[in-house]
Amino acid sequence: MKKLILPTHQYHHYHNGKRCGVSPQYKTTHKKTLCILNLVATLLLLPIILLGFGFSKKTYLLMGTFVEITLPQKNNKVINETLEAMHALEDELSIYNKESQINRINSLKKDNLQKTSPEVYEVIQKAIYFSKLTNGAFDITVSPLLKLWDFEGGELKEIPSQEKIDEALRNIGWQNLIFTKDGKIGFAKDNMSINLGGIAKGYIVDKAISYLNAKGIKSALINAGGDVYCLGEKENGESWNVGIRHPRKKKGVIGILKLKNKAVATSGDYEKFFTLKGKKFCHIINPQTGYPVDSAIIQVTVVAETCIDADALATALMVMGKEKGIELIEKLANTEVVIIEEKEGKLDISYTKGLEEIIEINKGNW
Repeated sequence: MKKLILPTHQYHHYHNGKRCGVSPQYKTTHKKTLCILNLVATLLLLPIILLGFGFSKKTYLLMGTFVEITLPQKNNKVINETLEAMHALEDELSIYNKESQINRINSLKKDNLQKTSPEVYEVIQKAIYFSKLTNGAFDITVSPLLKLWDFEGGELKEIPSQEKIDEALRNIGWQNLIFTKDGKIGFAKDNMSINLGGIAKGYIVDKAISYLNAKGIKSALINAGGDVYCLGEKENGESWNVGIRHPRKKKGVIGILKLKNKAVATSGDYEKFFTLKGKKFCHIINPQTGYPVDSAIIQVTVVAETCIDADALATALMVMGKEKGIELIEKLANTEVVIIEEKEGKLDISYTKGLEEIIEINKGNW
């Protein structure tokens, strides 16, 4: 899809189910009831809507979520091989595998180096690209803060003190990652660590799509807990239909994206969160402030050429906010966004004009 160059950054805007017209920069909208076929109810982000029959599909628990691979024709052998390849990558990129390359990197002291595989080196280099692109809104070195806020497996009993947050912030900064041309990675400071939770799923999905392409598969859909790639088109020549989850209704759908050879990923404040002293804290940390993001934005969905791009940008835009986020997206070729805000209990939906031909927003009271 060719990127539309909009001189006034136009976007569409819907509020409380009613279209409010075209505003400078993006568009906003609302809801309607849909029939959802083959929905895995426990998926956290984007429910998949598959219209038609004759699909071969397998669901597997991977990367802490359900991964679903769908092919138009039965081919369990290819599906199983693809899942195995995804699992092997997860083993290297996950902090939950003690022997992963990421944990070996995280054990390093200042100026020591760890030799990495081409895949690990590639995904970390890509993460640095997004750190630069977003002025640090995306930063894989945020791991000390995730640990402090207990988003890496703990259960927070109290809000961290400002002193502890400041201490963690001193150990954060993508600029302090060291790279060598022969594939080694290290830290320029002690007490640093990385977490690829905002980018690894997208990278693994892209690698899975590359594997399917190498096997001659021209049509497929992979959904990794909301990180989705739509390869080609369905057997009947139609686009793949991907539902955008309602952020406040677990099985609700805000709208439909009609996609061919596109990736889509969603970040939201409902994925991981806890409530303490009456306040909700979501798992996405602002690397500049040290605190979980706290704004009107409750969900960001990015459509891009690759899943790694969609994954990282969806996370970054939760930190950047709507205006800066849309300004960035409008500069990127073949990249679009849907941003949902919650204001006084009502949903406000905005999306970039490049989605006009492939999005259907459900009307109604949200």
